[in-house]
Amino acid sequence: MDLHVDDDAFVRAPVAAVYPRLTDIAGWSDWWPGVRTVAVAEGRTTAPPDEPSERWSIALRARRTSRPLRVTGTPGQYRHDAGFRIDLEGDLAGWSEFWLEDAFGGTVVHHLLVAATDHRRPVRVLRDYRVVLRRGLWRLKDDLQREARRDLGMAP
Repeated sequence: MDLHVDDDAFVRAPVAAVYPRLTDIAGWSDWWPGVRTVAVAEGRTTAPPDEPSERWSIALRARRTSRPLRVTGTPGQYRHDAGFRIDLEGDLAGWSEFWLEDAFGGTVVHHLLVAATDHRRPVRVLRDYRVVLRRGLWRLKDDLQREARRDLGMAP
């Protein structure tokens, strides 16, 4: 079944603060609820300029009782302070993309997933993916806004 997710969140922080956090895939499990494991898979230290050099094994779990979605992601097409794309294999086969829009004194974080799954319950996969995605976007927002208040000397 084909899956399509289009979501976004507003973060009251500049793009320059959001981009490094979002593109640090190794750090996702530190702040993103539901991302239980993020490990380098088949990583290479050098690659031709037109080939990706990173591959990540990512497990996404929406609920403690749910089976995690397991994907291997290859990030690429980085656009400095604008976004990046991840090609996906595994429980989700396709691609996802994050892009950032400077707006209203902060940043709108957009996310798009275009993928297919052969899971026997594709509607559950779609729901679980959206749950994990929303929790991650909310946590990113909360963390960056808390850091901005702290930097301004304001109480959290």
